[in-house]
Amino acid sequence: MNSILNKSSIENISLCVYIGNTCSFDDDILINYCSQYGRIISCTIDKCPNEKRIFCDFRIIEFSNKEELEKFLHISLHKIDLIELDIKLYKNLLDNIDILNIDRKIFIGPIFNLNDINIIIEFYKLIDQKIKSYISKQNKQIYILIEFSNREFIRTIIKQKTIPKIIDNQILNIHTAINPKEYLKNNISLENNHHQIMIYGLNDYINENILMDYFDKRATVVACKIIPNDPKCAIIEFENEKFVQKFLDLHFIYLNGTTLSLNKVSNHFKSSININQQEYTNDYIDYLLETTQLNLNNSSSTTEQNQTFLSQISTVQQFNSINFNFGYAKINNGICYLRYDDTNPEKEEEKFFTGIIDIVKWLGYEPYKVTHASDHFDQLYEWAKELIHRDLAYVCHQKGEELKGHNVPESPWRYRPIQESLQLFEDMKHGKFAEGEATLRMKCVMEDGKLDPVAYRIKYAHHAKTGDKWCIYPTYDYTHCLNDSIENITHSLCTKEFQSRRSSYYWLCNALDLYCPVQWEYGRLNLQYTVVSKRKIVKLIENNVVRDWDDPRLYTLTALRRRGFPPEAINLFCARIGVTMSQTILHPDMLDACVREVLNLNAPRVMVVLEPLKVTITNFPYEKMTELTVLNYPGEESRGSHTIKFDSVIYIEKSDFSENPTKDFKRLTPNQPCGLKHIALVITIQDIIRVSLFFSKKNYFI
Repeated sequence: MNSILNKSSIENISLCVYIGNTCSFDDDILINYCSQYGRIISCTIDKCPNEKRIFCDFRIIEFSNKEELEKFLHISLHKIDLIELDIKLYKNLLDNIDILNIDRKIFIGPIFNLNDINIIIEFYKLIDQKIKSYISKQNKQIYILIEFSNREFIRTIIKQKTIPKIIDNQILNIHTAINPKEYLKNNISLENNHHQIMIYGLNDYINENILMDYFDKRATVVACKIIPNDPKCAIIEFENEKFVQKFLDLHFIYLNGTTLSLNKVSNHFKSSININQQEYTNDYIDYLLETTQLNLNNSSSTTEQNQTFLSQISTVQQFNSINFNFGYAKINNGICYLRYDDTNPEKEEEKFFTGIIDIVKWLGYEPYKVTHASDHFDQLYEWAKELIHRDLAYVCHQKGEELKGHNVPESPWRYRPIQESLQLFEDMKHGKFAEGEATLRMKCVMEDGKLDPVAYRIKYAHHAKTGDKWCIYPTYDYTHCLNDSIENITHSLCTKEFQSRRSSYYWLCNALDLYCPVQWEYGRLNLQYTVVSKRKIVKLIENNVVRDWDDPRLYTLTALRRRGFPPEAINLFCARIGVTMSQTILHPDMLDACVREVLNLNAPRVMVVLEPLKVTITNFPYEKMTELTVLNYPGEESRGSHTIKFDSVIYIEKSDFSENPTKDFKRLTPNQPCGLKHIALVITIQDIIRVSLFFSKKNYFI
């Protein structure tokens, strides 16, 4: 290549064009292609360091004059080797007029075995079916570029370092694609007020990283800065003006327990705050460069709060759910929400709400916040109308029986006009249909092949929290992911029966252009010889087989608490079995063993004989009754002791004696002596005397 084409800087920005999707071919190929439209002055990555070149999926081409540039831009579609190029005027990028898709791209590598490429692509297709992949060969290294359909996938992958395991145990790394504006300082200015908002009401617990993270999940953020002269105020600059209006319409946001107000930047500077403009601007730009790089490259920032979701809890199946959710949040210095899924008014009662939070606290956990799915019914309704506006949902009149199963035929109302569906949905809200006459369905396919899951149905029932305000209620499939997005959940952890809903989870957030958390599934926990299904337990209660959820014969958490199980034993049980993708079926003895282990450390020792057998010691070694000192906790004298009386007549448990013992019986028998606890004496049977239906034993010491 001619050296003039390989410059690190640009002479005239107005003659430059940004070309994306260039990682798969050399610069010479790109220059030869662009030379068809005019003389090329330079082909560069601008101010990006040369060592970062391999992670640049773009080049900046500078033409010799305006006519040649316009000739190039006049072509609507540019392709090289079947790869469609992303063409933008470079000046528009620097002025934040055009938006890039850089934040949806990552490089994976280096790759030494070409067979691993398909493994990597198939792995990431499990996260996003719409990915695009390209091979990058530079500096004798091979990387694969993955472009996702939504930038939130990138955020989750980087935070969790989600990389496939390949056959030869090669170590792969994740690199974010370089943004051409990342190394430019002159594109951020306080004069660009129409792209900025002012935030009021900060406190010592909200810093720039937390603000950056909050807004960057909901928009494309260029920079964030707390005002030096007024630490209760901050400026957020977005990539374009539409995000500004989006937040200004909210007026307030709730962040880390604090209500923050939002306003235009110009309004703030008209107030009494006085800042040296030039000094502030320079510090502001330098700081933003540093902050932007931190957020791109640091996937384990200490300000990150991993928030997890917890659904209804009642049976042994949810032992792991509580510990996994709260434990995962704790180990990552995060927080955990407790949300009640109260989308079905016919099945929700206030006693369940209070009972669940009581059980969670009994296990030693404190939710960051207790919420209800119904808290956001108004917003969910507005988003449902937006889905209809985007032709992604429709009102259907198929009956419930027709929608059961996985091979549901396509609805004859799937392609009805948008305005008609909007009007019918409004009629559903106002009670103009009977139950079962109409539903709102989403135009998507779930992982198990089920077509168009229901988003809203009609139920004329009193709701425990919203009363009689609604007669249409959202389904779990519609509500779950949207509530997660509203509450800024990072990880939605659920059992494997919800795996088929993962596709609709991601589809719905992306369809509405919302922040999309990640959903992880894990295997269910079952115990042998007991009923753990909530549906079956409800039948037992309704048929008066058991009294309620706390019947001691059940293995619900309330029942175990009533039986005296310590919460530490349940937490130990969950820690022992761990979390797997497969279903776990265990014998109750394992839970009992954990109970014994905890009680062995925490329970003071006392003695009781439930079925007594009288034992008379014929050669009692003491002249009179004596007292023995017994430790409250074996081996721990510092934790106290108590005394027991020892006389010639004692009582032992009936099960500790057998006249016709089995081969493995290790206690007292006619031919087998046995020692007494807490005193160094061994007794053997001398005679057995039966009295009526009971019998006693006379023994003597040897």
